[in-house]
Amino acid sequence: MFHLKKRIEIELVEYLSIENACKIFRYGNKFNYKRLREACLLFIDDNYNEILDTDEFEDLDKEDMLKIIRFRKYQEKSLSPPKIKFY
Repeated sequence: MFHLKKRIEIELVEYLSIENACKIFRYGNKFNYKRLREACLLFIDDNYNEILDTDEFEDLDKEDMLKIIRFRKYQEKSLSPPKIKFY
């Protein structure tokens, strides 16, 4: 099961786009895929203005929006981006 989870995370990260980043972020939260969530947060942060204009962002629940906003706030204070290791 571990290898399947790892493979799913890697595949989904490769397909991140402006249009699907919020949906994949929700998926990562739902199934507790930590690295997938982190990768989505970095992608969303890098493309923040474009992501805010998507229907997917508007469809996020309050908790997920807060996670994104808090991450962005943390990133603004940090000097270097976090490193994400896929095992």
